[in-house]
Amino acid sequence: MDIKHLKYFIAIAEEELGIVVIPKSAAKIIESNNLKTKVIDETNLYTRLGVIYKKSTNLSKAAKSFIKLFN
Repeated sequence: MDIKHLKYFIAIAEEELGIVVIPKSAAKIIESNNLKTKVIDETNLYTRLGVIYKKSTNLSKAAKSFIKLFN
């Protein structure tokens, strides 16, 4: 995980805009007294993904093909 992205995710949690799920190894470098970390031991986790883009954007052929993967 890129450190720039990790800092962004941490800021989301610090500003109470949501919770963040990150790799356990990345959680070790969090330097915040305002956040609590919890190890998720569940081995059968799954997630749902979403794609967000501006309605007025002209998507490339590759982007359109990528979105079709989720339909």
